[in-house]
Amino acid sequence: SSATWSVDVGGTPSYAVIADGKVLVTVNTSSGAELLALDQTTGATVLGPILISGLANATYDNGRVFVLSANRIGTTNLEAYDVNTGALDWSTNLTAFVLLNTAPTAADGTVYVGSNGTTFALDESNGELRWTKIVSSEDLLPAVTVDGVYITDGCNTADLRPTTGEFI
Repeated sequence: SSATWSVDVGGTPSYAVIADGKVLVTVNTSSGAELLALDQTTGATVLGPILISGLANATYDNGRVFVLSANRIGTTNLEAYDVNTGALDWSTNLTAFVLLNTAPTAADGTVYVGSNGTTFALDESNGELRWTKIVSSEDLLPAVTVDGVYITDGCNTADLRPTTGEFI
C-alpha cells in the first residue's frame, strides 16, 4: 500500500495531532520551530508556518492549538492559536516552571503540562494557572480523561482530579 500524500516540512516534525480535518505538527529546524497545519485529505498547507521560539510540541482542544516551546536560555512559553486562522489568542511565559522534555495535553477547558515532577493546569481561554501538583521528580506527560489526570514517571502512577489537582 502506498501513502496518499507526503510532504517535506523542512525539518524534524513532531508527532501529528489530527483535528478539524487538519494534521497539526510542530517542526524543529536549525533556526527554531514552526507550527504547520496540513489538509488531512491532500497534505496541502492550510496554516503556517508560524514561527515558534525554541523546540516545540503541540496539542489541540476546542478550536485552539496549544504550543509548548522552550529555548536554550530557559524561556518556556505556552501559546494558544486559533486552528483556522493561526491568530495568537494568548501566550503565557512559564520560565519559572523549567520545562524540558514534555508536551502539553488539553481537555475540557484546561491545558496540562508536566515537568520536573510537577503537573500544571492552565485555563484554555486565557493561559492563567489553575493549579499545580508535585507528583514525582521526573519529566511528566499527563494523560487526561473527564475523570482524571493520569501521570506516570516510569515507576509510579498518580491520578489527579482535573478541576483541583488533588490526588484521587
